[in-house]
Amino acid sequence: MGENIKKRFPEPDTAKAFAIFAVILQHAGIDEGNAFFFMSSFQVPLFFVLSAAFAGDKLKTAETLKSRLKRLFIPYLCFSFIDTLMSLFVAYAKTGGFDTGELLRCLALFFSGFGISVTWFLSALIVTELLFSLWLKLKRLLKLFVAIAVFAAFFIINSFGSLLIVWYATTASENDIPSFFLCCLVSAVARLPLCLIVYGVAYYLAPKLRKLKLNAFITFPLTLLLLGFCYLISITNGGGSMGMVYYGFFPILYLLSIFFGCTGIILLARCLSLLKLSRPFAFLGANSLIILLTHMDLYLLSPAKLLAVKICGDQAGPCFFILTLLLTLLEEIPLILIINRFFPILTGKVKSSPLKREAVPEGD
Repeated sequence: MGENIKKRFPEPDTAKAFAIFAVILQHAGIDEGNAFFFMSSFQVPLFFVLSAAFAGDKLKTAETLKSRLKRLFIPYLCFSFIDTLMSLFVAYAKTGGFDTGELLRCLALFFSGFGISVTWFLSALIVTELLFSLWLKLKRLLKLFVAIAVFAAFFIINSFGSLLIVWYATTASENDIPSFFLCCLVSAVARLPLCLIVYGVAYYLAPKLRKLKLNAFITFPLTLLLLGFCYLISITNGGGSMGMVYYGFFPILYLLSIFFGCTGIILLARCLSLLKLSRPFAFLGANSLIILLTHMDLYLLSPAKLLAVKICGDQAGPCFFILTLLLTLLEEIPLILIINRFFPILTGKVKSSPLKREAVPEGD
């Protein structure tokens, strides 16, 4: 950990860049339609896949597991606090006074593990790695029973995903904090079966896939094939969302789209590496945690969207979304440099230079 990007494998960082592009585009307004269905297959699942792929034996010892979880919990704590302050500031601007209800909702989101804004990803990954490390210690037969139970829970929970969304919206609007906390807790637990499945499959498949020697003549067409399959499956299934516990019409199709999509994006990163075009993407991907936690409307996305609207004249066309993405990334670069130089604690790291950033821990 803490190597220069030149000494790191560029493909995982490059792949994370494409995942973070998809997250920004979704939050910029691509939240429905075929493009959204396609992006939902890899934008967040890819981080779980890469984290599992590079975990290796680090989940099997208490010391290394503690270090991994600490590096996830610190940014979860720091940015939850920052997001709470931002939410209270917005509430104060609207009402002219301190909003106790907003503070209690933020506390409920934090302590339930549901997460404030995009911090849900960190809490889900913390619990997933902890539970998976415990699962590795079980005997073979008990492992099998637990795995079957997790798969069964995944299919059952999908039937109640829409009810959880309604429950969340209702309790949030009614300011019923105890019910809101319970809803957040149930929703946070409901995410775990899918998180564990994605993490577990990637954990066991990654070492085998890394042994494959793929040259350029195989990598390029295989990338197109996998991403094509992902696109067709995702639009057939109607997309999905790890965070909102919605897996489309058929949960098994969502799983397939995740693994086709994530593998395709990793191979796309490999293609860019073969073409010697991966360095700028690798830099953004290596700082994906900062971008993930600071791009939302309360931070950098709103000014980027306002400027994009003035330039493009609309808020729905490809020009608007591409320009919003580029402007947001430009805004992120100085923030990345500042956080890495002066506030590395925000990402769970000791002080390091910008090119030594490691985003979401993937165990390298």
